[in-house]
Amino acid sequence: MKLFSALGFHWDRSAVPHVIPTHSIDRVAFRFHRMLPEFVWDAGVLEGNPFTLPEVKALLDGVTFGGHKISDQEQILHLAVSSEHLLSLVKFGQFSLDKATFIKLHELVARNEALEWGHFRG
Repeated sequence: MKLFSALGFHWDRSAVPHVIPTHSIDRVAFRFHRMLPEFVWDAGVLEGNPFTLPEVKALLDGVTFGGHKISDQEQILHLAVSSEHLLSLVKFGQFSLDKATFIKLHELVARNEALEWGHFRG
């Protein structure tokens, strides 16, 4: 294809499975919840947060750590709260890829971190 040539890569479409397994929302929600500390830690690392994975797991269990900035701790907790809210929306069939959902998630994750949270930038 012309697009792939322009981008400089090629791939074999026959390698992509034709049947992609699907799972119930309950199973997906269970797995997401079980892996929540890893997802939160990954997002924190992308933001330059110094918390380690074991520290994130402990923090989500309610144990605080000395030596970390409060803003770093709040960032981890906000990531967890926003992820739990997203999970709740999906579990109860209320998730929609729309402005209202985006704004609510942004309000939860960016509180006290972004200049403006809970709405699109002015």
